[in-house]
Order: sequence, then C-alpha cells, then structure tokens
Amino acid sequence: MKNDDVQLIERTLAGDESAFSTLVRKYQKPVHAFVHRKIGDFHIAEEITQDIFLRVYEKLPTLKNPHTFAGWLYVIAARQCFAWFEKKRIPMESLDAMSPMELEELAYTRYWAEQQREFVSERQREVIEHLLQKLPEGERSVVTLHYLDSMTCEDISKFLGVSPNTVKSRLHRARKRLKREEPTIREIWGGSKGDFIMSDKVKDIRRNFDAFMEKVKSDPASRADILKEASNKIEDALKGETTLELVHLAVDEIYPRMGSLGMEKRIPLLRNYINDAPDDTERYWSHKSLVESLAFVGRNREAIEEQTRLYQWACKQSEKYALRTISNLNAAGCWKAEGRIDDWIQLYNEASQRLENPEVSQNSRCDFFRAGAAILQRNDRLDAALLEIEKLERANGKPGWASYFK
Repeated sequence: MKNDDVQLIERTLAGDESAFSTLVRKYQKPVHAFVHRKIGDFHIAEEITQDIFLRVYEKLPTLKNPHTFAGWLYVIAARQCFAWFEKKRIPMESLDAMSPMELEELAYTRYWAEQQREFVSERQREVIEHLLQKLPEGERSVVTLHYLDSMTCEDISKFLGVSPNTVKSRLHRARKRLKREEPTIREIWGGSKGDFIMSDKVKDIRRNFDAFMEKVKSDPASRADILKEASNKIEDALKGETTLELVHLAVDEIYPRMGSLGMEKRIPLLRNYINDAPDDTERYWSHKSLVESLAFVGRNREAIEEQTRLYQWACKQSEKYALRTISNLNAAGCWKAEGRIDDWIQLYNEASQRLENPEVSQNSRCDFFRAGAAILQRNDRLDAALLEIEKLERANGKPGWASYFK
C-alpha cells in the first residue's frame, strides 16, 4: 500500500492529476469518517474533507518522506478540524456587559492562545520531524497519530489498515526508543499528550492548579485571593530545581490562565531562565516570550531593548532566529508607540538580506514577508507593504492577500 502511495505521489508531483485523483479516492472515506467523528455533522464533514485534500495538493511538494503520507494526511485533517472549531467559537457574552478585568483577561487569553499556536507550529515543524526520524517508519506513523492528534489505537488501525494489536505493539516499542529523548518529548508533547512520560512532580503541580481554578469557578468573588494563593504555590515549586519542564508548565499553561497577575509573574521567571536555558532553542523561546510579555503589559522601551538584544544574539546563531525575531507582530507595536518605527524598518531591511541564503526555508520566507507586510500596513507604509506582498506571492508560488488593500 505504501509503495503504491509513493508512486502516486511521484506521478502527482510530475504533473499527473489522475494520480492525485486516485489518492483522493483511496483516502476520502477514512478521512471523511474521521472528520465526521470530530465535527458531528455529515455535510460539514464533506466540505472540510474537500478543503483537506485541497490543502494536501498544495502542500504535497513539501512532504519529505512519501512513505509517511498516511500519517501526514491525518495531521492535516486534524488541523483543519481544529481550524473549523476555532472559526465557530462565538463569545456568548456581550463585550459591553463584561467588566474591565474580564475584558483584559479575554484579550490576553486570546492573544496568548494565538502566540502558543504560532510557537507550537514552528517548533513542531523543526523538532518533531527530527525526533521522529529516530523511529522506524511504522512506529513513526502510530506515534504521530496517537500522541500528537489523540487518535485511538482502534482508529489508527482502521486508518493505516493494520490490526489494533499491531498499533499497540508499535507504540510500546516507540516508547522504549524515545525514553532516551525525554527532555525533547516533554517540551514538544507537554500537556495531556505528554503524560506518558511527564514527571510526577509536574503532574502534581498541574493537578493542584486545576483545583484552584475550579475554586475560582465556584466562588468568582474570591478570584483574586484564590489566584494569589495559587501563585504562591507555583513560586514555592519554582524555588527548587528550575527544570525545563517546570518553566514550560508555568509559562505556557498556568500563568496565562491567571490574567494580568500571571503576565507579571512570567517576566522575572523568563529573565532568569534565559541565562539557565539548556540550549539555543530554549534560549530563543524564553527571550522571545519575554519580549512579547513586556510588549503586552506596555513596557515598550524594555520590549524594544530586549528585542534588539535577542536580534543581536540571533544573528550569531541562525538566519531562522534572526528573521523570526524582527518579524514579531506584537513587538513591532512597541516601536510604533515609541515613535521609532523607522528604526524597526531599518532592522527589518537588514534582516531581509538574510533571505539570500538558499538554506532559508519557504516557510521562513513566507512568514517573514507576511509579518513585514502587516506591520508596514499598520504604520501606513502602503507602498512598502505592497512590495512585501509581491515578494510573499513569489515565495509562496501563488497569489496571496489579493484583497488585503481592497
């Protein structure tokens, strides 16, 4: 079956559209069944399934290993379902009826959720692919489907055409192989998806914090006191050994749920962690998160200083880090607020010279141009923004944002 897929993919990439039609017919029913289970509406699932295969066709040239097509297809399907749910998420309470504190927390929650989706997407593209390459092909597929997208062993067996016992056996072997990669797994598969390897200490902290949040729901009037007590508990836990696992739990999962109090708590934690980060990936993440935190609370000058420091460091590490540092949409607002947008544009133009490096990926190029166009447009530099959109279209290989300035 996999060899057939490889041949069909090669023919599709060579321009044979009938080959892709064969792939669609082969996987359309299991993909639709999966989407239907997720969405719960048969007809909407049909529409999403069409979007999935359109996305697959567009992204097929980026698939590095055609033998993993089935798992790759499933990941795209899961992401399309997630995107559909995000679009359908409608606030049930009028903004006019919300208190200033509630509005602040709503704005922060949405902001941080978007930042986390962006960061996780970046990290998954880079790290998970490297990590999964350590596994044999069969184990790689079931681990991706089970732990990254919460698919049951029974669903995986139907999707891949193997028995449930085979799926369980492959998962067991993969866990044994990946035991040596615990730090990376905790970082990328944090949360419930990483529970199979998460330390007991972190599980206890998360469980205790969830209990505090339940108290807040049952007694909203005591919210401030309850969150203060929760914050003290977290700080006590962080006074001991500050591990990567603990820092990510606090920064990514706990503090964001505490509103402005949590945001303030994140800043000193990140400042300290920058110096103790175990590798360049963690160093970049912590410093980038610090910049965004300072920007959100309106400490614009500090945010600019930290972004400049991060850029100077990133230039010595990799083109990727340098490009992402300058094209940070949230931090760019600080330069505008301080009347220094021309200084940011100068840095942006300097960073753009790094795109001449052929090793810069298509994703990095497109992300850089997309962010640059948005920032320039927000600052009424429309001609410059249009030029960046033209570059984006060339990098992406198709028209994009055609109606952005309609």
